[in-house]
Amino acid sequence: MPKDLNTAERKALIYGIATHQDVRKLMRKYYRSPHWRAVLAAVLASRPICELCRHRKAVQAHHKTYATLFHEDPAKDLDAVCGGCHRAISRR
Repeated sequence: MPKDLNTAERKALIYGIATHQDVRKLMRKYYRSPHWRAVLAAVLASRPICELCRHRKAVQAHHKTYATLFHEDPAKDLDAVCGGCHRAISRR
């Protein structure tokens, strides 16, 4: 199981002081962390159906904002979505 991001990595993401390539690397690490897995499990347990299309199973969580990164409130900061809707949101 991967470890959570260290303090310097968290600051780089929160304050936007990482390069684009570093942000991608750090976000991949974040999405593998025990913290994110717990947040994702909470979102999917409380909302098992995609909140956008309302007919497919939710399998991912979409951040409405990254301002609350590391302190997400699953009820307010994240949407439970299916893979197709998440891809559509990400293309905007």
